[in-house]
Amino acid sequence: MKHLLILCAFLSVWAFPSKILAQGSLAPVVAEVAPSVVLVRAERINDSDAANVINSLLFAQPDGKTVMGAGFVFDAKGYVATNAHVVYKASQISVETNEGQIFETEIIGTDALSDVAVLKLRAAPKLKSITWGDSDKVLTGEQILTAGNPFGLGLSFSAGIVSATNRVYAENPLDNYLQTDAYIVPGYSGGPIFNAKGEVIGINTAIYSTTGSAQGVAMALSANDARQILENLKKNGQINRRWLGLELAPTKTSDNVSGLVIKALLDETLAAQNNLQAADIILEINGQKALSAKAFGRMVAHLPAGQKISLKIKRGNQIFDLKVQTAPMPNLEPQTAEVDKMAEGAVILEQNYPEIGLSLQGLTVIRLDENGEAFQKGVRVGDVLEQINNTSLTQPEEVAYYLDEAKAEREPLAVTFRSKESAETYFATLYLKEEHYAD
Repeated sequence: MKHLLILCAFLSVWAFPSKILAQGSLAPVVAEVAPSVVLVRAERINDSDAANVINSLLFAQPDGKTVMGAGFVFDAKGYVATNAHVVYKASQISVETNEGQIFETEIIGTDALSDVAVLKLRAAPKLKSITWGDSDKVLTGEQILTAGNPFGLGLSFSAGIVSATNRVYAENPLDNYLQTDAYIVPGYSGGPIFNAKGEVIGINTAIYSTTGSAQGVAMALSANDARQILENLKKNGQINRRWLGLELAPTKTSDNVSGLVIKALLDETLAAQNNLQAADIILEINGQKALSAKAFGRMVAHLPAGQKISLKIKRGNQIFDLKVQTAPMPNLEPQTAEVDKMAEGAVILEQNYPEIGLSLQGLTVIRLDENGEAFQKGVRVGDVLEQINNTSLTQPEEVAYYLDEAKAEREPLAVTFRSKESAETYFATLYLKEEHYAD
């Protein structure tokens, strides 16, 4: 524990570089925004398999786990935003304010694709809500502040800059993400990203990591997308996205006019109903030039049912206008099993473990070294880590812990996997490569 606290202290110093401190203290911003930030505690039932239940009865281990995250009040009537993976499968959720008030909550709605959830505090007084910023105006290099509940220690803040804007997060191609270098660890999930004015410009969603720990690359759902999703969830309890069933790509016409060409018809029936054909070039959308396939997809996705779109189409040498009707988008959300493997705090997108020859996304094997120990013992891509040394795993960071322990003790890992192909569990003893053992 002492080593952990020393490490955290060092990283906290790293998160506040001298150039940021030179611009002035962030204490006034913290004081202004802290009352609108909350800590989220979710008690999750572990129903993965009967063996875990038996194990919990025999060895008095809790059948489930506690997930710590963060959130913020976006409506003074008691509506709180957080990540969907924080409250996934929760049997009980409580929210604690900065003043120490604890409220039981209910889930109003979740959207796994954007990883956003709306909670409603029960019997809550009027609370201070956040002020939204315009994420479309955020600049790379802009100073930011984020809040969370690292490792369940309590409300904490970390600072950094916006490293990039308009990022595409692999799990969700529809919405914009801000990339930041703020020091984000488990417990920051669902926490707000503030600009220097104390306005929310994003929601912590994921970190990219090759080690399972923070490496200065974090993703936040942009505020403009988040705000729309949260309001829809508050009103309807779910998100009903729309689409036109088209695969688009940027192009230029023979007379050098920019547009979007229809590369493929993903829903031929819908395309036929709208008189759209492959190789058509979309020049305008509702009177605006069509330059970005992503922007087009996002605009269509968030349209209300029944609302038509005006398109200007070039087909061969003809140019004409069309009124087209959208349809419900097929399910693009991560499957239940994938959501269940999300980390306790920030979502770890990839972890590499050359010591045993595999890489993980969450607790799922996504890459194998064919000369490595795991592959030689029968582990395959898609298999899921369930236990190490007879202890059930609940988050990706635990794998690194057991590896470090194995290095120190110069012992192999006793790992239980669940096969993707058969859904059966199997056991493998994985020996670390000699060069990876601790001296």
